[in-house]
Amino acid sequence: MSTCCSRIARRQAATPASRMSRPSTSRMFAQLRPGTEVCFERITHAEAESLLLASEKDYRMLKTAIALKFR
Repeated sequence: MSTCCSRIARRQAATPASRMSRPSTSRMFAQLRPGTEVCFERITHAEAESLLLASEKDYRMLKTAIALKFR
């Protein structure tokens, strides 16, 4: 079985509705079974920066939502 994490993350980042439910990379790796083959795909610096910024924005939104919930 082959799992291409960067391809999964890029596809999910393209659909706004799934942005909040997109799992983090470390979480995806934690759920893989031992021995599962993992492949990577080269992306440009601009794509990597865009994914990082989107991830940071999601984190800030989550942090704000949690703070509002427990006021």
